[in-house]
Amino acid sequence: MKIKKVLIFLVLILSIISIQVFAEGINQKDEHEIGDQHLTTDESNNILEDDPSIDSEKQEEKTPSVSQDGKNKAINNKVSVQYSTHIQYMGWQDFKKEGEISGTSGKSLRLEAINIKLENNNLNGGIRYKTHVQNLGWQAWKNEGEISGTSGSSLRLEAIQIELTGDLASNYDIYYSVHVENIGWLGWAKNGEQSGSAGYGYRLEGIKIVLVKKGQSFDVGKKHYYEPAPMIYGKSHVQYVGWKDTGYNPEVIGAVGKGLRLEAFTLGIYHYSTKGSIKYSSYVENEGWQQEVEGNKISGTVGKDRKIEAIKISLTGEIANLYDVYYSTHVSNIGWLGWTKNGGVSGSRGYNYQIEGIKVKLVPKGQGFDVGSKKPYYELINAIHSNAHIENIGWSGNAINQEIIGTTNKGLRLEGIRLSINNPTASGGIEYSSHVQEIGWQAFKKDGDISGTIGKGYRIEAIKIRLTGDLANKYDIYYRAHIQNHGWLDWASNGGISGSVSCSYRMEAIQIKLVPKGSAAPGSTTRPYITSYWQTVGSNTYYYKEGVKVTGWQVIGNHKYYFNQYGELKVSNAKKIIDVSHHQKVIDWKKVKESGEIDGVIIRATYNAIGEDTQLKNNIEGVKKYGIPYGIYVANYAENYSEAVMTAKNVKQLMSKYSMNPTLGVYLDLEDFPELPALGLMNTAQWESITKGFVSIIPNIKIYANYNYVTTKLTTSYLKDRISWIARYNTFCGYSGHYDGWQYTSTGRVTGISGNIDISAFGDMAK
Repeated sequence: MKIKKVLIFLVLILSIISIQVFAEGINQKDEHEIGDQHLTTDESNNILEDDPSIDSEKQEEKTPSVSQDGKNKAINNKVSVQYSTHIQYMGWQDFKKEGEISGTSGKSLRLEAINIKLENNNLNGGIRYKTHVQNLGWQAWKNEGEISGTSGSSLRLEAIQIELTGDLASNYDIYYSVHVENIGWLGWAKNGEQSGSAGYGYRLEGIKIVLVKKGQSFDVGKKHYYEPAPMIYGKSHVQYVGWKDTGYNPEVIGAVGKGLRLEAFTLGIYHYSTKGSIKYSSYVENEGWQQEVEGNKISGTVGKDRKIEAIKISLTGEIANLYDVYYSTHVSNIGWLGWTKNGGVSGSRGYNYQIEGIKVKLVPKGQGFDVGSKKPYYELINAIHSNAHIENIGWSGNAINQEIIGTTNKGLRLEGIRLSINNPTASGGIEYSSHVQEIGWQAFKKDGDISGTIGKGYRIEAIKIRLTGDLANKYDIYYRAHIQNHGWLDWASNGGISGSVSCSYRMEAIQIKLVPKGSAAPGSTTRPYITSYWQTVGSNTYYYKEGVKVTGWQVIGNHKYYFNQYGELKVSNAKKIIDVSHHQKVIDWKKVKESGEIDGVIIRATYNAIGEDTQLKNNIEGVKKYGIPYGIYVANYAENYSEAVMTAKNVKQLMSKYSMNPTLGVYLDLEDFPELPALGLMNTAQWESITKGFVSIIPNIKIYANYNYVTTKLTTSYLKDRISWIARYNTFCGYSGHYDGWQYTSTGRVTGISGNIDISAFGDMAK
């Protein structure tokens, strides 16, 4: 019995051993099959030049391990990571953990989504992850147990980032490796690094994830992320040719060897994930430096036949931290210049040479680059350097010689100017003086000092420029001004006036050129400046603007004037005032205000002891709403003192009713009215009595009347003291007494008012 029991025991032992060996054989077979799947991956990739080729017969899939005592041992962490992937045609796999493969390799099946979670996590913190999805880009971060990617959309995962948070991140590192189409297994990424590829359209096919305690070493292997290098994209606009698409990483932007100028170009950068852009500026014939543009926008000009003479190119954003941008220009009469980088100037200035081609290259930071032995930039000696402070813009870029400083056709004044001479070949310098609004001629400045004003809003109106020392013996300096209302004037030279004096015109731009002594002027010198002036002949005063008498309403300096049709000054410090009543019907006061044509309005309130003008309410509300200064007048129909008092009281009530504040005054209109013939029979005493009736209620009321009335009927001292506003439709008023306003026409026109309108000039009257 004992022997039999022993034999049974031995049989059981052998059976257990056999089962164990069989199980191990299955495991080895499974691992071999996984290895075979990996060996089928094509890892010879021409695009990824820095990825080493892989021996498909010897490559084995490595399980995640840490290096301990020089040997790789399986990781056994207290906290563990589990992950499941959604696979093309297969759907969701079971969860894998700690370095096991989720997904496939060698079956050309894409990963479409992933779910990651932790086990035995007793620490504060967790895990988060995001994926780069075909056609969608990087998705938002997902937290433990959430799905990143898509399902049912047939979109591949292309890259992934995984990181730990909180105390967990302080105690562990997270490593992950992906199997990528056409590449195979990549090296291990760590703690939020990108793993996979971008820009190639390669799918993720498998993934391994492992947690490693802080401080333990880990063999990360080869590269864990691939993307194409950034590429320059350019277009050029060439003389006679037009726009030409030069494509990605062009050899040359433009046309070289044909003598054709580059007139405009665009630059852009194609880069998959790095943020940033390329910006650039052109120095254009007759314009100077343009504003920088970026992102495939046009620099230069189209349709103006202007050459680009110099350029600047630089990078922005993250890409500027990773790359330098180098560029060289092909310049007429010189050829290819040396390379410059990151905002340096390439080309020439002062020679009138054209750029014909541009080369641009992106070079990784720290990588060497042969810039050549030639200079990247040429600038003429004895060149006038100038820049200007421009209204609403500030200081302009630097201009050389005949290049324009300032602006044209924008209505912007020059406020300050600085001049200097670069690389002079003789002793001496440059001096300049500005004629400034409210100031006049300033003292001469020199060699880069500011002439004009900054921060006061004053315009430069004219300028004088001269050379000093030996430079003045060897060169003539020519300059011309672009001024308001006239454009470019002719050339002045060697201290002469350029611009305008006493015209209140702003200087908007200037050109300057240095020429050898005795050489021809750059253009006509007939009319380098214009001037305006006052002239008194006999009892009349005139104002000449550029030699011509002005007429009508004029603003001279900061004051307004009215001249009659013969140019005779009739009112100084003038205000243009209209008067209205129901005869003008409904007035568009908004248009009146926006037109800027008038300085105020006098509105009829009433004409009798009861009621009001039918448009009074509309007119008062309109002028108040749009801030138009106003006064009021009453058309008198009273025949005696008591009727005048009653009418005046009605006016007071109307003023209160509409809360009037008639800053231009209250006027009593004394004249004949066809509706009341008796008024035409009034004598001087009766007019005085009526006036006193109004004054008893409205003490500050003034008289409006026509010239005939004030000279034949309103002749007592009491009435004369009240006369303020006279109507006489002529080229002059001619009243010898004091008055404040002259109504010189009844056929005026004002925007916003239908039909004719009375217009008066209030101010200082010429006798």
